[in-house]
Amino acid sequence: MAMSVFTVARDSVVRILSRSRVVPARVRQLFRGDVRPKRLPVDVYATVDEIVVLASVAGLRPGDIEISFADDLLTMEGKFAPSVANVTYVMRERESGHFSRELALNVPVDAHRASATLKDGVLTLVLPKVRSSQSKVVRVQIEA
Repeated sequence: MAMSVFTVARDSVVRILSRSRVVPARVRQLFRGDVRPKRLPVDVYATVDEIVVLASVAGLRPGDIEISFADDLLTMEGKFAPSVANVTYVMRERESGHFSRELALNVPVDAHRASATLKDGVLTLVLPKVRSSQSKVVRVQIEA
């Protein structure tokens, strides 16, 4: 069986990288083709009243994703379906396996009023901001 040019080139790069002590392990994994998603890509934006988090989770159902909030740290975890076994991929871009994402929010939010929806493969998490009960103006005296 003849090896493709890509396979020969990839194997050469893997050999070179495996001898190097300077190249991060993640780069070596990339060339071996066994990179697993570790973080869920998200978009986060703020409105006057809320923080909104959007995440692409195509193929998942609501029960496949766990969302928790503790000490101003939002955590989203889940698992994409495993890849097809016993096949040789020509191209592989879809994510599979466990994912996790933690976001430290620098805005106080009311986690008890949070809501999440999953539609068309997009998870939308809405976190209402905590409203301050009173605005206070504190005058500071300056001494000369």
